[in-house]
Amino acid sequence: MPMREDEVAAEAMGIDTLRYKLYAFLLSAVAPGIAGGLAARDQGYIEPISVFPLITTITMIVMALFGGKGTIWGPVLGAVALFTLQELVWARFPYIHPLLFGAIIVAVVLMMPRGILGVLQQKYNLPRTI
Repeated sequence: MPMREDEVAAEAMGIDTLRYKLYAFLLSAVAPGIAGGLAARDQGYIEPISVFPLITTITMIVMALFGGKGTIWGPVLGAVALFTLQELVWARFPYIHPLLFGAIIVAVVLMMPRGILGVLQQKYNLPRTI
């Protein structure tokens, strides 16, 4: 039983959940920390608003939701699909790109709450642990 499913049950089985949560946090922070350090070294000066604009943060969250949360492959699938869709919309409609991109986000959140992977799992009767 994974720790994310039932943390109390994992602790009852003797798993040190605090340690593994800390390991996961540290592992997820290593690559961005190294990338940020290298970027700051190359640029000489770095400020949050120029490196992380709001649209970048929103796009990353929407990519995870678009693919399907709670899985490993959902956000990957969502990132590829949404990036491709975003580039196609931008290439064809450069002046109304933000409006169309926002409409796509709203449509996906309302029509596919479990993301693309959730729709594929439901349609093809796939297991939820993909």
